[in-house]
Amino acid sequence: MNIEQKLISRIQTKGGRYISCNEGWYEILAELERKLNYLDPNYTVDQVKEKFGTLRFYFSPSDRDNKLINDIMYDCVKAAEFASSYTCEYCGSRLGKLQTETGWAKTSCSECWAKKMEERNKRDEALTELVKFNEENGWETAQPLRGSLNTPQSEGAMMISQDGNWLVFTGCYRPDSYGGCDLYISYKTKEGWSAAKNLGNRINSDQWESQPCLSPDKRELYFASRRPGGFGGSDIYVSRLQDNGQWSDPENLGPGINSSADEQCPFIHADNQTLYFTSSYWPGYGDDDLFLVRKLADGRWSAPKNLGYPINTIDREGTLFITADGKTAYYASERKDSYGGLDLYSFELNPSNRPFETRWVTGKVADKKTGKGIIATLELTDLQTRQVISKVITDSLGNYLLTLPTGRDYAFTVNQKGFLFNSDQYFLKTGTVDSAVVKNIELQPIEKNASVVLKNIFFETNRYELTPTSLIELDKLVVLLSENPTIQIEIGGHTDNIGKAEANLLLSENRAKSVVDYLLSKKIDGRRLFYKGFGLTQPIADNNTEAGRALNRRTEMKIVGL
Repeated sequence: MNIEQKLISRIQTKGGRYISCNEGWYEILAELERKLNYLDPNYTVDQVKEKFGTLRFYFSPSDRDNKLINDIMYDCVKAAEFASSYTCEYCGSRLGKLQTETGWAKTSCSECWAKKMEERNKRDEALTELVKFNEENGWETAQPLRGSLNTPQSEGAMMISQDGNWLVFTGCYRPDSYGGCDLYISYKTKEGWSAAKNLGNRINSDQWESQPCLSPDKRELYFASRRPGGFGGSDIYVSRLQDNGQWSDPENLGPGINSSADEQCPFIHADNQTLYFTSSYWPGYGDDDLFLVRKLADGRWSAPKNLGYPINTIDREGTLFITADGKTAYYASERKDSYGGLDLYSFELNPSNRPFETRWVTGKVADKKTGKGIIATLELTDLQTRQVISKVITDSLGNYLLTLPTGRDYAFTVNQKGFLFNSDQYFLKTGTVDSAVVKNIELQPIEKNASVVLKNIFFETNRYELTPTSLIELDKLVVLLSENPTIQIEIGGHTDNIGKAEANLLLSENRAKSVVDYLLSKKIDGRRLFYKGFGLTQPIADNNTEAGRALNRRTEMKIVGL
């Protein structure tokens, strides 16, 4: 984009282009933004000058002669003058006035604009191999992705799932497409990437779909679409993977994110709670700016926040990717030092714009009796809000990868029909950052005398009342008993060796009874439920250390009948 086009975009792009007298040209001055939005992009030069002359009186007297304000007004007037004398790059006809289309300054007449867009849309793109970086040699040279995913048509906007097993991308003008550009998926196999599969007419429409992004648990697919029924221009949608393996009908993210202009390039971070996107509507600095929203406890999104200068400029910013530690970001932008069009840049995110720092848990789920890997479902739940943060299904061999955003405490459960569930906990309010944890999990088949420690049942010191954070685990137990209506269980309470043995025995019995009372309140037949307190008589660890005593303070479930 040359300087004249930048000047045009300064006046005609909606969504907030304002100047701060005190903090520099890149900050927000709301009154100027509001008045600029009233400017019709087809105003003549004289009308622009007249409008700006009136505009000066909306500032305080001390600001009316401010150089920054005068500069922006001058730029806009020059843009109008430039556009009024510009000729169409195709046919040479004089434009005569500002020409706009979906937020872009046009350098061609209306008749030729469609030709330009068609050529742009049909421009060949190709998926590239993953490229690696090392300190000595820098980035490798990008190469086309091997296999059959690339075609003579256009492929792009590729995203690989966190575990590296799924690849989603945009394919345009393919024989099996429902519209111009559709979303496709490919799966990693021993032989490489599988043949691309169109995601179907629930995801794809007869309009434009592009820029897919999978959530870290692969349960949600975010993408941009121009399908009917949106708020205008390009909107961001999400489709959810259902238990039957099919994607749900796409859900528009709503007017808190989408607008009458264009919202595009969704990126959901590994924390599964922070969503980044571009918009040409929300208050910003240039063509398309980068914004973030955060998922709230009730599932709604926060208000969009501009990532600010110098990331956002008067130029166009595009697709964003942020590393797991939340610090380093890569994005596409069209700038003065670009090699042509959108180039890739990296920067360190301002701390206020960072997602939750994330660590990883990886491992294998296996049958405890046979040692063979099994398919199972893993859930990560916020202990305080009871919000499910991630839900992951292992592969056919039992392998899994799960992201753990820091700053919260979690219940971690593993489920599969025919087995007792396995539970654990991660206290990450002060956890280490971006470190990988290997955790192999064995599930106990449902059979007599099988037992499991219920690690996410909590009591206050020397108390037997269940804490609210225990409800996640207790409800898992209710599901287990409901799905297996013949089994009978015993809840066993255990303590460490601190205090008198008689008091510990009574405390452990009351704690076990509290669990049974909860199950009774959920309509579980009392004839299937037993409880017993063991006090300090059955330690499983050394009582001479705090870590050992913490393991000994536990609640167990044992199958006593089938």
